[in-house]
Amino acid sequence: MARIRLDSNVLTVPEGLLKRTSLALDSLRLVYLIATTSGRWYVVASSQGLSYIDLDGVDHGTVSGLADEISTTIHGNGSPSGLWLALADYGGASALIPLAALKRARLDPMPALAETREARQLRRDAWLAGNPLVELKNNLGASARLDRTGFHRGKRFIAWHDVGSVQTETTNGILTDLMLLPHGSSGGMFNFGRLRYSLRLIPSKKKELYAAECFFWLQRKPQSTSTRTINQALSQ
Repeated sequence: MARIRLDSNVLTVPEGLLKRTSLALDSLRLVYLIATTSGRWYVVASSQGLSYIDLDGVDHGTVSGLADEISTTIHGNGSPSGLWLALADYGGASALIPLAALKRARLDPMPALAETREARQLRRDAWLAGNPLVELKNNLGASARLDRTGFHRGKRFIAWHDVGSVQTETTNGILTDLMLLPHGSSGGMFNFGRLRYSLRLIPSKKKELYAAECFFWLQRKPQSTSTRTINQALSQ
């Protein structure tokens, strides 16, 4: 079975028997660590028991500490379950890589990611200064658009400041939906409006990656300028 490999700064990830995805580390748009919240990882944003950390968006000290922990996890004893790297570039290529797969391949990408981090940040800053958008596609070719204003799906739109949570839902272990729920909505099968802002039938193997794409924008939403009382401010 083919393994993940790193040649210079190009990471090649096998997906199935014949498909391969190659990602140049200095050209990545998205580099996220996804971890179960029961661990000791920094929780930045969460969905259904997972935390999502933008490794190119946190400060140098934080990313250095996280990189050391990731490397230790890859090289250490035991199985690093519940940990993934989510990567995506500007051309639509992406991969969700379990740290367990990196351990089996005896491959630690963190030093190479550290060396190329500044190049990624400069390119992402330039991209964000324009009119950036990301398109997510489902298994049938339908898509949703993410930009700095919010989530667009056909004629339906929800602004990021109106999003209370991001969830994925898998039915019968096969059909997976990405859902953006407004503040005050808890989801669940008896919430019949939970699919109002959603992309249905997404690839099940990339549901965490699609959620990370949403969190990327949520963490950059404009700050509210509404007046708050002191008690409201202290309760945040």
